[in-house]
Amino acid sequence: MVRKRLALSLLAFFGSLFLFVFATFAWFLVSEWVDFDPSRVMIVNVDVSATLFVSEDGINYTEASQIEFSNEQPGATSYYKLTIENTGNVATNVKAFLFGFSDAATDETKTYDDTKSLLDVTLLDITNSQTAESYEDLMSDLMPSPPSGDYSSQALYLTTGIMLPVDDIVDIMFVFTLDGDLAGNDYQNLKLLISSIIVSALEG
Repeated sequence: MVRKRLALSLLAFFGSLFLFVFATFAWFLVSEWVDFDPSRVMIVNVDVSATLFVSEDGINYTEASQIEFSNEQPGATSYYKLTIENTGNVATNVKAFLFGFSDAATDETKTYDDTKSLLDVTLLDITNSQTAESYEDLMSDLMPSPPSGDYSSQALYLTTGIMLPVDDIVDIMFVFTLDGDLAGNDYQNLKLLISSIIVSALEG
């Protein structure tokens, strides 16, 4: 009887372990959560420079080669910073936004649910070093919802306007978090594509 109970206990243990490993592995299929090339940081009608940085802890930043979250699980957080410097000869009202969003399969040979969007399960927390302007919500709730559901021409503002004196610098921090309460395995094998970051301004 003792051996039988022990065998059943071991079976239950390994069964639970298998389920845990399976659930974890399923999220490893999300090999690209967000795909963005920093060469697509566009500066429009303004004399500024813009540099993208990444951090593991939100404190120590290094220059980013891209925005990309690989092999992430629900609850994962990634920290980014856009540093804008006024290199012109007049004060500038700086605006910056992420532009153009689309979902795709990480691996086209594997199954995925094309009715799901990572915009609906990704939290974005936005602050800056100059003003009290801040936003924190799901990405899909931080911009108008197009009737067609197509976000490829939508803008998500990182700041709607910061007055930047000559030679001054502003850091715009934005933190992506894959919401652990909303993102289930039905979101596996999806990636979010961001077309560009656009910095524009009106001289003031």
